[in-house]
Amino acid sequence: MRDHGGRIRRLEHTEAVCALRQGTKGRRLRGVPQDKQRRRAGWPKEWGAAVEAALAQGQTPLSALRLLGPTLAPGQMLLVLDEVLPHAPGQGQFQELRTACLLTADGRCYLSGRGFAFLTQVRAAVAACCDQSLLVVADGAGWIRTFYRDHLAHLPKTEMLLDWHHLAQKCRDLSRKIAPVRADRVGLLHRLFRWLWAGNVPRALRVLEAQRSQAADPLAVEALSTYLSARAEWIPNYRARRRQQRYIGSGLGEKANDRIVARRQKRRGMQWSAQTSDGLAALRTLALNEGWDTYWHKQQPFYLIAA
Repeated sequence: MRDHGGRIRRLEHTEAVCALRQGTKGRRLRGVPQDKQRRRAGWPKEWGAAVEAALAQGQTPLSALRLLGPTLAPGQMLLVLDEVLPHAPGQGQFQELRTACLLTADGRCYLSGRGFAFLTQVRAAVAACCDQSLLVVADGAGWIRTFYRDHLAHLPKTEMLLDWHHLAQKCRDLSRKIAPVRADRVGLLHRLFRWLWAGNVPRALRVLEAQRSQAADPLAVEALSTYLSARAEWIPNYRARRRQQRYIGSGLGEKANDRIVARRQKRRGMQWSAQTSDGLAALRTLALNEGWDTYWHKQQPFYLIAA
């Protein structure tokens, strides 16, 4: 696992560096085709056939609900970045693994790795889709914000937004320190979410400032205010995006974490060295990108960028 995982990482890094140096003009991202039909969201699986028949016969005007949730149009690309922390030897020690899911109208591709080598892979993959608009959805971690500002923000038709789930969870976590009494906390969150859901960060900051004098922990008020201020430019009008069936969450990133790392490395009692953890993630990523047979049976490397 260590030997082959390390070899795969070296191949990935070499390909990414060469692609960035030589340019990706005339080349494309090698993604797994999205040939599997999306599940009819909102309906139990056993109801699927009956619902489809009713929609086909025009028995309901709600045909727009045939496929719920956001979709990508041709010419659009979604990049979801995240990280997961398997346990390392030692009390309270963790290994950081970074993951990414790139989704286009043609297919999807998973990436994983550590540090600079991982970010180089992401840059090469995005460059291969430079003719498409790019939406980045993430949890607002410092390394993601820095990477976006330094390497992606200058690209045309590019935007980044803060995942709503992580934003709401951060507010809930810190509100427990600000207002320990449940009734007070519910009222505070209601006011915060009202403005944040509309993308109005200044009004949300005013709510926090008004709460400062009666907060059980004023430092928690300051921490939440700092968190919102640092990410204000990536907090959109979630309400409007939801109505337009556009992405507001990083569910694809959470799924990538689960499929690449968590299912195998986050079980009770497990501890991993950096080399073993990264090697296993490399093999899992290879399998998810359908490069397993190419690497093992044909003795050929799996290339992220196709000619």
